[in-house]
Amino acid sequence: MVDKALDIESDSAFDAFLSCLDALEELVETAKRVPLTASVMVSEDDLVDLLEKMRDCLPAAIKEGMQLTRQKENLLDEANERAAAVVAEAEETAAQLERDAHERAAALVAEHVVLQEASGQAQALRAESEARAAAITAESEEYAHQVMLNLHEQLEKTLNTVDKGLDRLRHQHKK
Repeated sequence: MVDKALDIESDSAFDAFLSCLDALEELVETAKRVPLTASVMVSEDDLVDLLEKMRDCLPAAIKEGMQLTRQKENLLDEANERAAAVVAEAEETAAQLERDAHERAAALVAEHVVLQEASGQAQALRAESEARAAAITAESEEYAHQVMLNLHEQLEKTLNTVDKGLDRLRHQHKK
């Protein structure tokens, strides 16, 4: 009866543990009642078998939780690295654009006739480079924000699942 409710190989460790809890609950609910008491009689073999399976599942569920934590940390590190790379690239592009603008301005200053035109172009290039740098920075920050929001959502779901499992354990322990 216990084995039909469990398929530990096909579920995650936490799901397998929850299946064990469900099977334990079913074992108690379907057990024969002791007359005139709130007690039931369960098969010792079935109960011991279930407890052994639960012991086998718990370390795997804990290991699975630790793995999720490592994945979260890796995602955060990767997002931070990407954001830093995008910001560095934007700053380098802005600096190069500014150098180019200064070089162009210097060449135009040498020609007295086009002095005002050179000044205007330098200012426009500088404004363009600052605008491009700001846009690239904003995009990288938005990307990092989205990655962290998605990670936050995944972690909340995982935490809710863990909380539900703990609540079930507490509930079963109180019975």
